[in-house]
Amino acid sequence: CEKLMAWNIAQCKEMIRVARETDRCLSIGHQRHYSMLYAHAVEVLNAGEIGDIKHIRAFWHRNNTMPKLDKDGQPIMEELVDHRTGKPTGIRIPALRDGWRPDIPQEDRLELQEKIRQLGYQSVEELCRWRLYDRTGGGLMAELGSHQLDACSIFLGKVKPLAVTAIGGKYFYRDDREAEDHVYCTFEFPGKNYWKDYAQGVVGDKDDVVVVTYSSINTNSYEPWGECVMGTRGTMIVEKEETVMLYGSGGKGTSMTTSTAGAGAAATTAASTWEAATAKGKSALGGDGPVSRGYREEMEHFAYCVKMWEDKNVKKEERPHPRCEGIVAMADAIVALTANRAMRGDRESNFQPKRIVFQKEWFDPQSDAVPDAEMKVQEVS
Repeated sequence: CEKLMAWNIAQCKEMIRVARETDRCLSIGHQRHYSMLYAHAVEVLNAGEIGDIKHIRAFWHRNNTMPKLDKDGQPIMEELVDHRTGKPTGIRIPALRDGWRPDIPQEDRLELQEKIRQLGYQSVEELCRWRLYDRTGGGLMAELGSHQLDACSIFLGKVKPLAVTAIGGKYFYRDDREAEDHVYCTFEFPGKNYWKDYAQGVVGDKDDVVVVTYSSINTNSYEPWGECVMGTRGTMIVEKEETVMLYGSGGKGTSMTTSTAGAGAAATTAASTWEAATAKGKSALGGDGPVSRGYREEMEHFAYCVKMWEDKNVKKEERPHPRCEGIVAMADAIVALTANRAMRGDRESNFQPKRIVFQKEWFDPQSDAVPDAEMKVQEVS
């Protein structure tokens, strides 16, 4: 299945339970688990090249503010349609270049209109622009943030967050979308020496916390997407899933070089003047083609897992499992959807932003405890 694993956490737990009960292999599409670039980055971190991680800044920024123009170079205006009813509102707004709000050709609209509710949608708008609405999507945190908080968790040893505070809103768009166009989140993750559990006799440092910030905006793409990992001896920047840059304690430099490596390898060259180095992932197919982002490897491994699960000669306990199986992907969904809840608040906080502490039971598929108990699927009448 693709990410986000499900619309709420109760559905995630149901998927895991059913997969186990029916002995099915369940894999979710968080492709960074299969990215060679991220694998190399983790090797660098585990080798202690940048020291102890103390802060990660993750971001996914885009600029959708450019208007669509007609053949005369004039902005195109469009009539706003209510996504709940599919009826025009009489309000005209500028048409912007926004992949989440694609144009709906009139012939498609007419063809779908008669059967749209049979398909489970309220309107053609909700079907074609599903990312924009609460009933069908999870906003920026589900679509983008889940990938990057997944990466941050991998960098920190696949740990789960302790707490989240967030703020966001519709700060730019004036259309009928319900999803925020800007989000800003602060997560607290356990450091490598963080206190574990006094009840079990495990003692650690309760102040060893790594702060992870995440921002996703729609109005400026100066920094497109990536993660900046800051340690006690240096910094690592992963940019656009295709480049890793390392900086020593001297700070960020301006001169960087990249050497050439064989297929499937990372190449690193130090720029001594600025204490900087870069590494670029290579195509999984060899040569100097596009950097692999893990999609092909992910699908190949899933097919391999299915083949081995069907092999009667392979014992159940020896079966391979996808790197992002249900329980792993559920954690990503919990992180993303809990951030939404922190951002939007609830009745308890009078719908004001709040800090939420993650509970261990949320991550247990056998427990009915979920962070989003109020989220119920609204059926189409």
